[in-house]
Amino acid sequence: MSFVFLSHASANNAQALALAQWLEGNGWADYFLDISETRGLIPGSQWQNALKYASHRCEAVVFLVSRAWLDSNWCVAEFLHAKQLGKKIFGVLIEDIPIEELPNELTTEWQLCDLVNGEARASFDVVREPFVPPSRVDLPELGLTALKRGLKRAGLEATAFPWPPENKPECAPYRGLKPYEAKDAAIFFGRDAAIVRGLDQVRQLRDNGIDKLLVILGASGAGKSSFMRAGLWPRLQRDDHHFYALPVLRPGRAAMNGEEGLVSSLATALSDVGITTASRGEMRARFKADRDGEALMGYVQQLRDAIVARGVSDRSEPTFILPIDQGEELYASDGAEEAAQLRAQLVCLEKRYDKLPDPGDRPQLLAMITIRTDLYQHLQTDALLQEVGRQFIDLTPMDRSEYKRIIEGPAERATEAGNALLVEPALTEQLLTKTCGADALPMLAFTLERLYNDYGGDGDLTLEEYHLLGGVTGSLTAAIDAAMAAPQNAPVIPADKVAQQRLFAYSGEADH
Repeated sequence: MSFVFLSHASANNAQALALAQWLEGNGWADYFLDISETRGLIPGSQWQNALKYASHRCEAVVFLVSRAWLDSNWCVAEFLHAKQLGKKIFGVLIEDIPIEELPNELTTEWQLCDLVNGEARASFDVVREPFVPPSRVDLPELGLTALKRGLKRAGLEATAFPWPPENKPECAPYRGLKPYEAKDAAIFFGRDAAIVRGLDQVRQLRDNGIDKLLVILGASGAGKSSFMRAGLWPRLQRDDHHFYALPVLRPGRAAMNGEEGLVSSLATALSDVGITTASRGEMRARFKADRDGEALMGYVQQLRDAIVARGVSDRSEPTFILPIDQGEELYASDGAEEAAQLRAQLVCLEKRYDKLPDPGDRPQLLAMITIRTDLYQHLQTDALLQEVGRQFIDLTPMDRSEYKRIIEGPAERATEAGNALLVEPALTEQLLTKTCGADALPMLAFTLERLYNDYGGDGDLTLEEYHLLGGVTGSLTAAIDAAMAAPQNAPVIPADKVAQQRLFAYSGEADH
């Protein structure tokens, strides 16, 4: 994905190249600029479609505002399109234009950055024939500093997520069938575009104030848990000036009181902001007596007040995100009583409360929930949640390029961290021939983990080693045999019954 999209008029090509050079020099190397030789339009592409596609995949749009930009219908349309998509928007003045001559849509909602005035200047030598002859562009250091600060405050840190995790320098870059967690964000590949769309939708939910639930749909094995935990959650948590993402819930058999239940999530969040007055026992009792979400909203308000008091947010208050993984477990027969309590708390997404100190000033709370497509009907027909407006992300099967990143991306991150790992191109091609059907993603993840554990110590993964492993079938058979022989050891097959059945069925197929 392109992290930052640069929108400009063709008359300002030189300034756009200079700003791109500044972005790259300050760590924002992942950007899109149409005239860039390496990060722009590919010769022969349909430029309008390519620009629209790139704007969909970015997280933020930087507009270089000049009189030529104002006169360009295409540039203004890009701005309105970015606003409609819920992108993070930065208006950068590169000409001295009175504010009253700028569009109201640009000046009333977003802070402008001045790249015109300032004595101390940074010089950039740029050239991009035939668009820009050799030129020198001077930009004010004060304005660039302000833009840098704005990008960071918007959650667009220049540095990537760290890898490997702290105190685990030898951590394996492949997770197998285990879901990726927030600490694995740096090695979570394959869903870049979906992550951007998801973040856009969360921002739209926040800004529109209508829908309060983001439903992440996908078939079993589509990677919904990893998408939420390693894709959306850490990026929302990083954008702490606008969001506060609670620890992820997983209902299991104890949606309220389990290790990943609501009480644990809230207690952890309250402790993180310095609130230690509410014991878990008191919280459990309060939730048990509450059936309309007043308790949940009360605790969220405590969080909000503590965060605002610390001055962390540059908004009046952050938007709180309640992430729920494996939502189908809310409708299982095991743990039905606690699941019903959690569902009852979610009515607070739409309600107001007279008992709150200031009911007109309630915190903004949104929820995200992953659920299998074939079981969504339970959530769809849930009488408790009928009034909660919702939007959807459909995790469809990946294309070939995304699978390629799943194979090679983690090895690249390991190499960047000093643990050299090369994936032989022939191995990539062989694995790609196996990535088809509903089980493609878990089978690929499983095989990569086995390959790395058995052969990654010498710094490469090869096609010969894949064949020595016995291919996909061999790796599955070996893992199942090991699990059956030593069930007390760390699991190498999933605990989920559906996933187990899939693995056993797949291990009996020939690996041609």
